Amino acid sequence: MQRLAVFLGRDGVINRYAYDPKWGTFDAPSDFDGFELLPGAAEAIASLNRLKIPVIVVSNQPGIAKGRFTTRQLDAINEACAFSWLSQAPVSMASTIAATT
Repeated sequence: MQRLAVFLGRDGVINRYAYDPKWGTFDAPSDFDGFELLPGAAEAIASLNRLKIPVIVVSNQPGIAKGRFTTRQLDAINEACAFSWLSQAPVSMASTIAATT
């Protein structure tokens, strides 16, 4: 039996890129304070969850390899992402974040 799932990128898809004054670039947020969901992102994910369609958020994080932030900072950002979803729209546990460097 085939099952549907939706895979979404994180940075620039469900959250805004953040300006990093240290590097002078717009990129993935490098800390908790820089994380901001895009309008409608949480509601869209919740709508898919209500349809029993799992949503998997994937995110490559070259900033870790470049030394711009640590895996601990990434974990805090991922927690902020999950908290933002839960505070804006009901999201099932099927919504997860996977990060690769």
